[in-house]
Amino acid sequence: MTHHVEDLLNAYIDGELSLKEEEQVEQHLATCSECRDEHRSLLEVKEWTIHLYNEEPVPDFLSEKIMSEIQLLQKASHQLEAGIGVIFMALISLFVGIHPYFNHGLNVLVVVYRMTRSVLLALPQLVGFPLFPTISVMVSGAIILGLTLPILWKLLRSMTVEERRGW
Repeated sequence: MTHHVEDLLNAYIDGELSLKEEEQVEQHLATCSECRDEHRSLLEVKEWTIHLYNEEPVPDFLSEKIMSEIQLLQKASHQLEAGIGVIFMALISLFVGIHPYFNHGLNVLVVVYRMTRSVLLALPQLVGFPLFPTISVMVSGAIILGLTLPILWKLLRSMTVEERRGW
């Protein structure tokens, strides 16, 4: 071989090469001191890493703690989804009531639900907040929605069907 095999050395050490490639690397290592030194260095790093990994024991309580945190997060996620479901049902009831006055009311409801659900489910992961601030955001959104709906209702009642179709 006329070129170095440095790019194959990690795979060679890990036993990930085909038999043909493995033979080529071994032949090259027999003749090239540069690649032999690199191979030796990589073996030392691997042995050192394994030694350090085996030296530090994993505490017994760690897996239990991780699993309990996962269960808490799953429970919080289910509570959040249930809250979103309740809000969605309330919005469905509201839009079914005003549907005759509003073109494409159900389509708007679906879009509002999807956007709200996406934002609320992503918020804790994006900002690192636990469930309580997320619920606070939901309540704030419900208050804003509650303040906006009477205005929308008055607007819809003040317009004719033909004017609303132009929206």
